[in-house]
Amino acid sequence: MRLLIFILAQFIITPLQTSVEPAKTKATIAAEKKVIKLIKALPEFIEENKYSLKMYKVPLDIELDRGPIRERNNYQVSVYLPRPDINMRNRRFTFTVDAKTYAIWVDDFGFDKTMSLEEWRCVTKAKRRAYEKTHRRKS
Repeated sequence: MRLLIFILAQFIITPLQTSVEPAKTKATIAAEKKVIKLIKALPEFIEENKYSLKMYKVPLDIELDRGPIRERNNYQVSVYLPRPDINMRNRRFTFTVDAKTYAIWVDDFGFDKTMSLEEWRCVTKAKRRAYEKTHRRKS
């Protein structure tokens, strides 16, 4: 009986888990298309996309989480690594793009703050150097 319940639960719960993905937002207006074009032009996106294509044979997904609203006039953009092999998506970056100036900020969850793109690049470069220094191979 327990085996039967377990098997039935797999058929009921598994389809519910796979349908939890947020709906993809297509860029419909020129401003949204410009925001996506800006994100795709970032060196970090290009490098991560090459890695995704090499390792998983799929390109990164870009998703507009929300457009500009009155309180904060900006776009929220998430970049995901789709993993069809395990039916999951890993968030790689979350950007905030100003709707008027098209300035880009990065929402860094490791530091729990939003940084300018330049500041974020300096921080990640420093983290990379510290990592390489501590994990240097001995010959």
